[in-house]
Amino acid sequence: MKKVLTIGALVLSIGGFAAARGMGYGGGMGYGGGHGGCGGMGYGGGHHYQMMANNPDIQKSWITIEEKRLDVKKEMIKTSPDWKKIEKLNTDIATEQAKMRTAMEKYMRENPNFTYPNTR
Repeated sequence: MKKVLTIGALVLSIGGFAAARGMGYGGGMGYGGGHGGCGGMGYGGGHHYQMMANNPDIQKSWITIEEKRLDVKKEMIKTSPDWKKIEKLNTDIATEQAKMRTAMEKYMRENPNFTYPNTR
């Protein structure tokens, strides 16, 4: 009897976690769907990228962020990484992300009638 109850509780908890993850909770900082996807930008499911895809400033910022992330990866694979350099790169990434967020907020303020496309 204890085995049946234990297995039943396990199945229910796994199902609950899977359902929560499917709703966008517990996905960490991954890209794409859910609440706060796309690197923690705070906008749902990559819609901000779709909305701002034609904005050259956002594209430049995105490329800059990706280049700096690549530089961090290159530095991390060294046997003795330069932590000052990594800290500087991470600070630069955060600054670029803040610029992108500000541009997004500005766009949303200037276009108050914008609605996210229905994806569900």
